[in-house]
Amino acid sequence: MSIHAHRLRIIALACAGVALAHFCGQAIAQQAEPAAVRSAAEVLAAAEEKVKLEMPSSPAFHLLANFETFDFHGDPYGSGTLEVYWDGQQRSRQTIVYRGHTRTTVKTVREVRTVERFESSAAERALIRGLLSPLPSSTAEGRELVVERKTLGATPLECLSERETAKVNAGQSPQMPNVSEYCVTPKASLLRLAELNSTFALVYNKMEPFGTKAVAREMVLSQGKIVRGRLHVGSLEAWVPGDEMFVSPPGSVAKPDQTHISGGVVAGTIVEKDSPTYPSIAKAGHVSGAVIMSAVISENGKVQDVELLS
Repeated sequence: MSIHAHRLRIIALACAGVALAHFCGQAIAQQAEPAAVRSAAEVLAAAEEKVKLEMPSSPAFHLLANFETFDFHGDPYGSGTLEVYWDGQQRSRQTIVYRGHTRTTVKTVREVRTVERFESSAAERALIRGLLSPLPSSTAEGRELVVERKTLGATPLECLSERETAKVNAGQSPQMPNVSEYCVTPKASLLRLAELNSTFALVYNKMEPFGTKAVAREMVLSQGKIVRGRLHVGSLEAWVPGDEMFVSPPGSVAKPDQTHISGGVVAGTIVEKDSPTYPSIAKAGHVSGAVIMSAVISENGKVQDVELLS
């Protein structure tokens, strides 16, 4: 599928979720004669200053948002709320209520969270990360950032493509390419579209100023032809920090570091492989295809929050 057709699919799907003004029905295509393109480091730094909320350049704020998620069939999977306090320096308090469970995470010198049962999902994580930390790391191991200039209708965009650089070891089958892309406007550095790990597409709408930042009041998450989530920022206000907000919740524990690891990188670190059994009924019917799943692996190797993506 061409880049033009692939982008048209993503934008058309997002348009089914919410109105995208002049973005609807228009495809992203590479410019034939690109103007001078900023380096990946320059695009990333400018975009962070404009859209990343939890960083020292952001004023202290109190944020309230609500969101809903859907499974890969498009059926309701759960709704929830997000509340964030940020002190303008390095402390934050984040409370997520989702599918009847609550998780509070407090970040000061270290990060702690409550240990009550909490059922996360790939769509919930993508929406919240897409709001608070929507851009890639410039130092992610096994990945590189490159810049391509593209257009969306008449709107020029600079797109940061985050690509895997990990090599496949001898004897291993090549993995499907795993690419994330973040498209911003060249001058204002407003994030308008993100494609996450070749799985989700996230569209940012109703951009509004907050201090020197620009915040999307509406976000739509899609996968293929299915809308997987929507998020609405109900309020975002300046706030005078108080120490009481950053006291560790009772019974909280240190939050383990989490890093996204794609299938291609995992394939290069396999110690022991147990291939799944090919069901005889599927074999007889010549049924085959790729199955994509999302899971969180704990520090002791246990599999948590397993979810079928497609």
